Amino acid sequence: MTLGARRIWLSAAALAFVLASVKLHHYVKVEMVPYGNLDRVSEDVGLAGGLAVGDQAPDFNATDIGGREFALPVGGRRPVLLDFWASWCVPCLRAMPALERVNKDFADRGVDVLAVNLGEDPEVVRKFVDQQEHKFRVVSDPESRVGSLFGVRALPTQVVVGPDGRIEWIRVGYSSSAEDELRAVLERLVGRVGQGEVR
Repeated sequence: MTLGARRIWLSAAALAFVLASVKLHHYVKVEMVPYGNLDRVSEDVGLAGGLAVGDQAPDFNATDIGGREFALPVGGRRPVLLDFWASWCVPCLRAMPALERVNKDFADRGVDVLAVNLGEDPEVVRKFVDQQEHKFRVVSDPESRVGSLFGVRALPTQVVVGPDGRIEWIRVGYSSSAEDELRAVLERLVGRVGQGEVR
């Protein structure tokens, strides 16, 4: 390769890198909504797709990274915790230990925990989950199809769907106090199912 051709190739590679960086920056800062602006995020999630607490959750089918099918609504009328996340999202990673604890404490009590990875290659997701040794189910949603159904605009976003298929709780962003709030919601739902209140 001549010196001129090498310079052209390096210039083109640098330009491609800059354009990709600008596109990613725009997506994270503008389209996903900045993490720090939770007032705007909460407002957007409540309005996006018309979903809010009390609304019927959208139906969807997905296959987790282990090859098992998942469908909402859940046939056995179980509560479902959906956690929308990405491996590059630092607040998402900070929320993962709490998600692991909730899964450990509620999986045997009839709660399905499903972590929905948005916008990443399925192989990247699989490697990440294998390295972290997470026990909860993970779905790769590279086109953000499920995220769009739920109007997700920022990460992490957690949505609890009750056994009747209605949205019971929405949390946008990470907070160390969110685990206690989430556990209270799940305890209430597990109690309702145990008392036969759900038809």
